Amino acid sequence: MANYGFKISKPGFDVKTCTDKQCIFTSKYGSMKVRMSGIKACTAGVWTDITHSFGYNPNYFCFIDDVDSEGSNGIFPMGFLDTVFDAGLYLHTYTTTAKLYLKSKNTKNVYYYLFAEKGA
Repeated sequence: MANYGFKISKPGFDVKTCTDKQCIFTSKYGSMKVRMSGIKACTAGVWTDITHSFGYNPNYFCFIDDVDSEGSNGIFPMGFLDTVFDAGLYLHTYTTTAKLYLKSKNTKNVYYYLFAEKGA
């Protein structure tokens, strides 16, 4: 069988000869496909919704964009129901067949990705 497709090897491994375990990515296996993405400003303590109208509950992933007191910027992965990193970073999320809902403890920008694959 031919060895073709798209591969990215880990540092120190030759992409032409590496095994699947030595890859960061290989197109040999399926991957989730982003159907919709964006950035939404969320006001502290207020439910914010994003309309997708997919007709099913999609898998999704969210990130909070946060700048700390020293001015360092960090993007923190959040998603799949309640996620708490510390007293300042909190995000509650859920989906329906038509919308993604977000509520943050503080006013934050939330980056969201809705996937073509159905969620649970």
